[in-house]
Amino acid sequence: MDGYVYLIVEWDKIEDNYNPVKIGFTKGKIENRIRELQTGNSSELHVLDYFKTSNPSKLEKMLHIYYFKYKTNGEWFAFPDNEIIDFKKVCEEKNSVIELLKRENYYCEVYTRLKAGASGFITQQPLTRKN
Repeated sequence: MDGYVYLIVEWDKIEDNYNPVKIGFTKGKIENRIRELQTGNSSELHVLDYFKTSNPSKLEKMLHIYYFKYKTNGEWFAFPDNEIIDFKKVCEEKNSVIELLKRENYYCEVYTRLKAGASGFITQQPLTRKN
């Protein structure tokens, strides 16, 4: 099912080259998701960018791993300006990887190992192709 991965910013907390952003996904309308999030947040939330994908949950997880060095809390990150500019390009690249892994039947195994932790992923046996 198609959905969106989005980048939301806490508007009143933006500083010079520091942007408190949430990377999330929804299978519904982004506007509805913002309303849901706004209810529990005292800061004004705005969508900075979004990416339509048939892999919203997988892409969100991959982005959380990719942007780990900027993580502050949960799904919130402190992005420098250049990461906001490149967000859609990164989404396209990571989504292409997911599509390739799905075609090659690797995604399930990779995801399972990543969930176990990066060190477990590195030390386990090589991936095997599933037919």
